Amino acid sequence: MRLKSSIQHITSLTLIMLSVLWDGSAQSVKKPIRIISIRDGLPQSFVSGFVQDADGFVWIGTLNGVARYDGIRFKVFRNDQNDSATISSNVIISMARDVNNNIWIEHGSGQIDVMDPGDEKITRQTAKPLYNNHPLKLVRRGWLGDFEGNMWVVKRGDGILKYDFKANRILHFSKARQDMASDTIRAMMEDKRHRIWVLDEVALSFFDQAQNHFKSIRIPHALDFNRFVDSDAEMVGLFERSSGEIMFGDRNRLIFYNPKTGTLRNKPLPTKPRVGIRSVQTGPEGTEYFEINGSVFRYSDQSGIEEVGEIDNPKHWETPAFLVDRSGLIWLGTNAAGVHQIDLATPLFESKHYQHAFHEDVVQKELRLSLSAISGWPFDAQNFIGSGYLVRSTYDVRGRLWIGLRNKVGYYDEASKKIVLLPKIPDISTDSNMPLGIRGISFAPDGILWTVSDGGFIRYFDASAKKWVVFLDAAVLVKKVGAALNMVDIFADKDKLFLTTANGHGLLIVNRNNKQVIHLTQKTHPSIIPEDLLLGMTADPTRPDLLWMGSYNGLILLDRKKLQTKVFTMREGLPDNTIYSILTDKSGYLWLSTNKGLCRFHPVTHKIQTFLSDDGLPGDEFNRFHHLKLPDGRLAFGGTEGWTIFDPNAMKADTYHPEVAFTNLKINNVNADQHAEIRTGQLNQLKKLTLPYDQNSLAFEFAGLEFNSPKRLRYRYKLEGYDNDWIVSDNTPVASFTKLPPGNYLLRINSSNTTGQWSSNVRKLELQIKSPFWLSWWAYCFYACVLAGIFWVYSQYLANRERLRQEIMQKDREAGQLKELDTLKTKFFSNITHEFRTPLTLILTPAQRLKPTLNGPEQQRWLSAIERNANQLLRLINQLLDLSKLESGNLKINEALGDPGRFLEDLLSSFTHEAEAKGILLVLRKDPDMGNYWFDPDKLEQIVSNLLSNAIKFTPNDGEVQLTLESRGESGVYLEVCDTGIGIPPEKLPYIYDRFYQADDPINNGQLAAGSGIGLSIVKEMVELQKGTLFVKSPMEGSRWRTVFQITLPYRKADAGSMSEASPNFVTHGGVQDFWTPDSIEKNFKGEPEEEAATILLVEDNAELAEFIGDSLAGNHTIIYASNGAEGLKQAIQNVPDLVLSDVLMPVMDGFEFCGKLKKDERTNHIPIILLTARSSFNDRMEGLGIGADDYLTKPFHIQELQLRVGNLLERQRRMRNQLRLKVSNPDQPALANPVDAVSLQDIFIKKLYRIIEERLDDTSFGVEELAEQVSMSRTSLHRKVKTLTGIAPGDILRNYRLKRAAQFLKQGYNSSETAYKTGFDSASYFSKCFREFYHVTPNEFA
Repeated sequence: MRLKSSIQHITSLTLIMLSVLWDGSAQSVKKPIRIISIRDGLPQSFVSGFVQDADGFVWIGTLNGVARYDGIRFKVFRNDQNDSATISSNVIISMARDVNNNIWIEHGSGQIDVMDPGDEKITRQTAKPLYNNHPLKLVRRGWLGDFEGNMWVVKRGDGILKYDFKANRILHFSKARQDMASDTIRAMMEDKRHRIWVLDEVALSFFDQAQNHFKSIRIPHALDFNRFVDSDAEMVGLFERSSGEIMFGDRNRLIFYNPKTGTLRNKPLPTKPRVGIRSVQTGPEGTEYFEINGSVFRYSDQSGIEEVGEIDNPKHWETPAFLVDRSGLIWLGTNAAGVHQIDLATPLFESKHYQHAFHEDVVQKELRLSLSAISGWPFDAQNFIGSGYLVRSTYDVRGRLWIGLRNKVGYYDEASKKIVLLPKIPDISTDSNMPLGIRGISFAPDGILWTVSDGGFIRYFDASAKKWVVFLDAAVLVKKVGAALNMVDIFADKDKLFLTTANGHGLLIVNRNNKQVIHLTQKTHPSIIPEDLLLGMTADPTRPDLLWMGSYNGLILLDRKKLQTKVFTMREGLPDNTIYSILTDKSGYLWLSTNKGLCRFHPVTHKIQTFLSDDGLPGDEFNRFHHLKLPDGRLAFGGTEGWTIFDPNAMKADTYHPEVAFTNLKINNVNADQHAEIRTGQLNQLKKLTLPYDQNSLAFEFAGLEFNSPKRLRYRYKLEGYDNDWIVSDNTPVASFTKLPPGNYLLRINSSNTTGQWSSNVRKLELQIKSPFWLSWWAYCFYACVLAGIFWVYSQYLANRERLRQEIMQKDREAGQLKELDTLKTKFFSNITHEFRTPLTLILTPAQRLKPTLNGPEQQRWLSAIERNANQLLRLINQLLDLSKLESGNLKINEALGDPGRFLEDLLSSFTHEAEAKGILLVLRKDPDMGNYWFDPDKLEQIVSNLLSNAIKFTPNDGEVQLTLESRGESGVYLEVCDTGIGIPPEKLPYIYDRFYQADDPINNGQLAAGSGIGLSIVKEMVELQKGTLFVKSPMEGSRWRTVFQITLPYRKADAGSMSEASPNFVTHGGVQDFWTPDSIEKNFKGEPEEEAATILLVEDNAELAEFIGDSLAGNHTIIYASNGAEGLKQAIQNVPDLVLSDVLMPVMDGFEFCGKLKKDERTNHIPIILLTARSSFNDRMEGLGIGADDYLTKPFHIQELQLRVGNLLERQRRMRNQLRLKVSNPDQPALANPVDAVSLQDIFIKKLYRIIEERLDDTSFGVEELAEQVSMSRTSLHRKVKTLTGIAPGDILRNYRLKRAAQFLKQGYNSSETAYKTGFDSASYFSKCFREFYHVTPNEFA
């Protein structure tokens, strides 16, 4: 290809404008506003074809493949020799679109492909067998694809061939077959009715489908398609107009044929093409466009043929491709110069470089005048370049252009083509300082011309006197402002003058009537003046009260009457906040020059359209006051890189509504083309896109298909179901969504046109993100079923729990009732036991006392019977009590250390008399070395006693009962009771442990055996309570039964040396413990009587028992009687007895509570207490002893035992009292460092008294009364307590303590007087007397 430096310049991104000399009447021809080259992504600079598809994409054929263009990027399709789905070759020589929207592609190799632009699938048409078997050398553009898929091919010099691929046949139409008027074919086309039209050298023909024949219409004049070598291989364009006319052109004329009327007409061409009109295109307004030698012409029946544009480089006059797209943009494909675009809706920006200065260059070029000469400021002066900042211009009511510079003001006279000057303005500019002078000119509504100079002088021109008149001296403004002024511009109203300043002094308003000045600044009037640095001013084109002002902080709209402003900035869409210049055009728009381009602003609707260097401007940055409006309406603006001039009236409103098309899709950041199920080309045909749940990060790329200025398009999108509002992405055509949740969405994409108006065409795409299998409908059904199941199970659980709760509550109520019943029963048994024990005590004790006094055998026998049956009754009572405890779970194991062998030996002796009475041999077999064990003697006694009692009872006379005890070492002991009694039938064995079960007694003729029926039940439960085992067997041995009870008890073996022999305290007879013997009792009570009889408080609710006990003790003691604990407490506090005997079960206050209160009261806590009760269990004894009882005696008891326990406690008290009396009264007791320690081991109460005395030791007024008060006791109570504890009075305690402390002080060196006062004696003589009585020496002698 021919690539020259000038071509490289043409194909650059920079817009290239050619200067056209303005002659005052000729209209400038549109120039390309944009050139697309390989630098923009075009695959090759030779452009051979254009097609715009149904979606709006433009397809471009080059010598390096086919490119789809969306205004932003190219998507190129090239040949791949290994892929038959690609185009046949990369050399494209022509392209066309058929009525089915398919794109036909002709290759330089003679092949033809058909591409579906929707799915981008390519069919190699010439590779089909029909054509492959009958190939034909193609004439360039000499082919046609019709709506049925047939291909019509020009056979050079021999008519046309029709390849019918469906019927697999070829039809030949030629002059010889009388189908054509000539065999040289120049053009083919298919009309809207799907008729094929053919143009040859002499006629226009159409194909009659019914007759399968062409019908010809002769052209009445010769057609000129030029004559040169191979000219018969050149094709021209055949086109159907919207009116139905068939249109084509040879080298001389446009020819129109009307099929409806059968008439022909023509229009001469303004210039001759090389062969003819190659392509005719219809614009959006319905007019036709065609191209000749690089120039573009437009035809309409009203206006005829007019040139609208041209390619600016004549070296590339050939234009192989031509297109007018839907927006009216003209596309020209060049030979090695890329794509040229002509926009008929945008004015031509003719850009120039500076020669001298902005206004000088514009006026010189456009008006053929020199401002330098007019103003007297030589353009070759060094500072003349700055004159562009100083020129001011305006128009009068007659539409004349007025220009002011330095001290000259004049208007342009179109008739003479000269500037007519007014008289010079005096005293504002000198030749030595030419930049000084005019800073603003303005016509008031009354026609008066006003000026302001840089220093602030305001003048107006008196037309009648033809002179300048000073209206206001600069000193007035300086005085108002308070500083020198730098004026910028002036605007004259009918009654006010508005002046802008440049040095931060804001806006000045001068009243024309009274010359009063109003000064507005941002500081003084922030609501009116948003910026102090103001620039030029322009009246609103349609609203006379409004004034527009430029500033460095936006475009300011001032209401001159209300003095209210509104500011437009970048927030409102302006390209920049600096407004250098403001001009108005005939359409009422404001044109603003800024730092970022030229802006077209509608003062009412505020619509904004910005033009940049891409649109033909010399640069984006402009200068202050570099503006000029020419008399013909054109506008000129100057910037830092040159100046531009254009006709704003050539600007057409952009009403085009561009389509939006998808250009790419990325799924999880991977192009959709890499997904087998999606092709990017198919996106625009898809109505719905369905993706799996894990392909939910999407980036849709799209483009608005308006190509005249793609960078001005704005975009917005909205994903319904995800976004609430439109998301405006400005000029970034990408809609991104990350991690879309499963669901159904509707994607809506919209584009604006170049003026920012949103298109009515919205691209829609339904989008479905499938739910993962765990979120699918069937999964939800499964979840629902599971939840329903869980709910059902949970409801069942709740129901069961509620039912169970009710059952538990019922059982708890029942258990509570049973427990209450058990409690009542236990209490009943306890009470009944107590009630039984009390009379038993009154039976056994008198019987025992009578025995020594009655010596007759008969009397002894009856007394023994009384004692034996009373003991039997006591055992039954104990069993009933144990049974109730077993049922309530209150029976505990109380281990003691001893020899179980000795224990059973003693127990067995109690059954000897009964066995001998029946002649039964009672045998004990035990290991000789049983040793000591930890066991519960009460439980063991009950087990063995019940078994032995039953064995003796059911064994006949002369029988044998054997008790065996064996040691099993660490495993415990083995116990066996064997008898030769009546035996137990096998069928009765399972029931013998049932409570109250009694077997028949064959000895008594089958009657029920005597007894309660609870003995064996207690045995079984006692064994199980101790974790033992019980087994019974009753075999027949010969003629006799043998019943054996075998028991193993897991008693713990005692350590060696823990106890040499079993304690005799375990031996019981008849349920009464024998700890003492009568002999010992006699010994205790035959001693010398005490000096004073002891006082005993007896608390017992049974008067008979109380009387019996009182009689038993009255010989040696004084008895005080109380019937309950409350009464006993009063008696104890009042009388302070030496000992208390109290029952436990009593009304009002029981014995335990009574005992606790006594032991907590300091007045009585020294009194020993013996509890008498029928509650004989270990726990009961522990409870009583735990609250302070000194001894515990169970009913029934031996009176001798009671007397002995009372005597022992009183003796102990006496010994303690003597010991304390000795320590307190003995002067020989060693003096301790702290006398309090002298009795610290004896009695806490005495220690407390000593502590109180020590604190008041030197207090002479501290006596017994004060001491009693300190311990919260009465003097009497204190006397009794101290007397009981020590045998001496409290006064003696006080005196003796002071004397012992005095002895200590004397030893420390104090004299007698000092010691007396330190120890609380108010008289030294009395101290000496007391000291001598106690120590038997005087204090001085003691010291």
